[in-house]
Amino acid sequence: LNPTKIKSVEQLKQNCGFIHQSVYDKFFEETQSKPLYIITNGVILMARPSTDCKSDEIMLNLQQRAQIRASTMNPLNVSAYLPSPSDYATERITFNMNPQKSYDKKLIDSDDFFRQTQSQFVNRPVREYIDKSQQPMLVIEYDKCLFEVTPKNMPDQKIITQTTMLCFSIPHPHSKNLNIAGTHIETAVLKESGLTKFISKVQESENQKLKRIEQNEDFDDEKIELDIEALGIGGCNEQFGEIFRRAFVPRLLPPAMIKLYGMKLVKGIILFGPPGTGKTLIARKIGEVLDAKNIKLVSGPEVLNQYVGGSEENVRKLFIEAEKEYELKGDDSDLHLIILDELDAICRQRGSRSDSTGTGDKVVNQLLAKMDGVQTINNVLIIGMTNRLDMLDSALLRPGRFEVQVEIHLPDRAGRLQIFRIHTSKLQKALQQDVDLKELADLTPNFSGAEIEGVVKAAMSFANTRMINPQAAVNGEAYELKELKLFRKDFIRGIKETNVQFGRCDEKTLQLVQQMGFLQSANHQPIIDDILNYINVIKNSSIRLGTILLHSYKHGTGKSSIAAEIAKQSGIEYVKFISAESLVLKSATEMERCNTIVDAFANGYKVQEALIIIDGIEEIIQYTQEGMRFSNQILTTLLPLLKRGDGRVIVIGTTSKLVGMESLDVAACFNKQIEVGGQQIENVMNVVQEWCQIKNITWKGGDLRSLQSLQRRECLTIKALLYSLEQAASGQNEVGVEEFEKFFSNTW
Repeated sequence: LNPTKIKSVEQLKQNCGFIHQSVYDKFFEETQSKPLYIITNGVILMARPSTDCKSDEIMLNLQQRAQIRASTMNPLNVSAYLPSPSDYATERITFNMNPQKSYDKKLIDSDDFFRQTQSQFVNRPVREYIDKSQQPMLVIEYDKCLFEVTPKNMPDQKIITQTTMLCFSIPHPHSKNLNIAGTHIETAVLKESGLTKFISKVQESENQKLKRIEQNEDFDDEKIELDIEALGIGGCNEQFGEIFRRAFVPRLLPPAMIKLYGMKLVKGIILFGPPGTGKTLIARKIGEVLDAKNIKLVSGPEVLNQYVGGSEENVRKLFIEAEKEYELKGDDSDLHLIILDELDAICRQRGSRSDSTGTGDKVVNQLLAKMDGVQTINNVLIIGMTNRLDMLDSALLRPGRFEVQVEIHLPDRAGRLQIFRIHTSKLQKALQQDVDLKELADLTPNFSGAEIEGVVKAAMSFANTRMINPQAAVNGEAYELKELKLFRKDFIRGIKETNVQFGRCDEKTLQLVQQMGFLQSANHQPIIDDILNYINVIKNSSIRLGTILLHSYKHGTGKSSIAAEIAKQSGIEYVKFISAESLVLKSATEMERCNTIVDAFANGYKVQEALIIIDGIEEIIQYTQEGMRFSNQILTTLLPLLKRGDGRVIVIGTTSKLVGMESLDVAACFNKQIEVGGQQIENVMNVVQEWCQIKNITWKGGDLRSLQSLQRRECLTIKALLYSLEQAASGQNEVGVEEFEKFFSNTW
C-alpha cells in the first residue's frame, strides 16, 4: 500500500491508520477482531476504513510516517495483526505532554485530563524509540487544544486498555509556563540535593526492612543502618523523620500542586527537650542535609541590641535576603534556613518581663509579623531551639508559625548504642576485645548524648595517660608514644566520673541515710517487699497514681532508710532525694525551694521511670503544730504535684506528723500509707548482734532487754539503738550493757 497524508484534523485526532473499506474487510476476515490492528515495518497500528482512501493506499499522519520511516515514493508491506495477551499494557504508562500551540492556562488538572481524553488513548499502540526523529506521538484534544503526548520508558510497543493506568507530565521547557497537578501525574522530578539524597536513602533502608519482614527473615533492628546515624546523630530517628515529613517533604512538591490543593507550608519548627539531647546538633545537620547555601545560625542573645529599635532591626535583617529573592523569583526561589538557638532568651511570654523598655515584647511582635504577618513569604523556614517550651509566648506556637513542635527525649537503649557507635567510630583500632558497646548502652540509662560523649572523653583520658611517659616528659627527654588502647575499665571509670543530670541522686546521700537505720534484723524487709510489689503493680496496670507515705509518731523509726533501700532494690535509675536539709543548702528563699521541687518532678517526667523521695514532709513545708503554722507557698506547690497521676513517677514521702499532714490534706494525696513502728523489746538483741557483726565489735555479754530504761520507752526507735551503740563503742573494740545504758538514757 502507498502511504499518503491524512485529509482532516478529525482523522489526526483518531491516531489511526486509514485504509479502503475492501482492504479493511479482507483483514477483518483474517483476524475476526475489533478493533482491527495492522502491522508494517514492525510497527503496530490501529486501522479504520475511510472513504477518502483508495484501495491501494494507507493514510498516515506525520508522526506515524516518521515512526514507520514511510515515504510516499515507496509502498509499504501491510498485513493484519492479531494481538497476543503480552501485547497489552498492564503497567502504568507515563506520557510527556506538549501543546501544539500556546495554551492560555498555566495549570492542567491531570484528573480532568484523564477523564476527558481516556477514550482517545484506549486501543492505541504506543512505544518509545531511542531515535527521537522516530518518536511516536499521539495527538490528543483537550480543552480546545491539541497535545502531542509521547510515552516514556517503553522499549516495547504496548496497546493501551481500559484499565491501563495513565500518568502525565510536562517536560522542560514547557514546564516553565505550564504545570500539571492531580493524582494522574508522574512522580515529581526533583533537583538533586542533600534532601533528596537523604530521603532516598532512608526510603531504601525502610524498603529493605519491609522486604525482610515480608519474607519472615530474622533480623536485628540495630543492624539496619539508617542514614541519620551516618550524619552523626544518634537516638533521634523518630524525631528526625517527623521533621522531614512535616517540614521538608511538602517543599519538594511542585508549586502548582501546592497552589491547586491549597497546601500551607510549615514555616517554623521548635526543638525542645532536656539539655544535651542534641537539639543544636540536629539543626546543624539539617543544614548539611539540605546542602543549603542560605543558612543563618543565630544565638538568641545575639539578636538583642543596646540601642532602642536595634533588636527589632536585627530580626528584620534575618529575613532581608529571603524577601529580596522572593520578589525576584517568587515560588521558584531557594529555601532560606534560619536557626535560632536559645529561643527562650528573646521570645518569652509578652508581659512577663519587668523591664521598662519593653524590648523583649517588641522582638516577639517583630518575629510574629515576619513569620505570619500581612506580607509573608514561603521561602523561609525557621528552626528554634529551647530547653523551656513553657516560657515561650503562646502566639508563637500556633499553626502558621512554630506549628511543628518536636520534643527531643533522652535516648533509649538503641539510641544510646547509636551514640556510642558515633563517638567511637574513629576509635575502632583502639577498642579492645573486652569493650562491648551494647553493654555500655545498658550501663548508661538516662544519659543524654552529651553525657555519653563525656563518657568517651573520660575513657580516652585514661587511655592517653597510659600512652605517655611522665618522667621523660618532666625531664624533657624524647620517648616513644605507646599504642592507644581503650579497655572496658576505662569506660566504666568514665561512667562513674560523668555527672548525669537525670541519673541517680548522690550515692553518698543514699548510703548515709541507709546506714543510719537499716538492718535486716530491724524487720523492715516486709515493708520494703510490700512497697516493691506495689510499684510493680503501678507500672503494669491502669492505676497511674504511685504515691506512698511512710509515717510514724516518732522520729528515728527507719522511714528514710527504708526509702533509700527501696531506691536501691527497685532498679529505677532516676532517683531524686528531697529533704529539708537539701533545700536549705541549695535554696535561700521559698520561691527557690519551690522551683527545686518542681524541677525534680519535671525532670522525672522526662525519663522512662523515676523515683522521688520526699523525706520529712513536715520539715519541708515548715509545719509547726503550735498555731498550725506552715509555708503556704511550698504546700500549694507540693499538693498538685502529688495529685498528678502518672505511673512513670513514683513518690515516697515520709513524715512523723501524720495528724498534721491529714489536717493539711497532704496525707490524702498518698494512695498508700504504711506505718513504720518502733522496735519490739524481744528483737533488741538481734539488732545488737547484727550491728556488732557489721562493725566487727565484740559484745561483752548481758541482755539489753532487762534494762528498765529500755522497757519504759513508749516507742523504741532503731535510730536511738544505733546511736547509743555507736557512742558506747567509740574508740573501743568491745561494748556491753553498762556502756550502752550510760548513753541510751541520755538519747531521745
